[in-house]
Amino acid sequence: MATITRIEIVDVPTKHLYKVIADYEAYPEFVPHIVHAKIIEEDLRFRRVQFKAHYLRDISYTLDIFHDEPRRIWWQLLESPLIKVSSGSWELRHKGNSKTEVEYSVQVVPRVFVPSSIVEALTLRGIPSLINAFVGRARQGDPLSSRARDH
Repeated sequence: MATITRIEIVDVPTKHLYKVIADYEAYPEFVPHIVHAKIIEEDLRFRRVQFKAHYLRDISYTLDIFHDEPRRIWWQLLESPLIKVSSGSWELRHKGNSKTEVEYSVQVVPRVFVPSSIVEALTLRGIPSLINAFVGRARQGDPLSSRARDH
């Protein structure tokens, strides 16, 4: 599957959106289909995160995620029994007056046969709701999850 990219201008400060995107363990609280996320390794500019998502069935995968705060987060698949390729990025550009240009790119290739029309339909339909979930979370004010605040 080719890389799919979506660009939007959103009314949320760049640093708040970046913090929400980088709060991986909070994803099950607000990201559609994500039911589990756990950081298993980290340093200043890197996180290795295990995810479990539920689409038509449960899908487990581990991503290596790299950070260039507050402008860019990008990832590549480390392992998954059902996904062959998963790579992508969030690029954030401050546009003044608490506005941010969001560029989200993703490429996913399953290991098992799934008609490309289905993969593309899920991705194309899913990206706008995914971006909306992150923007909605960032607009709540505190960019950290309740899990992070409680520690």
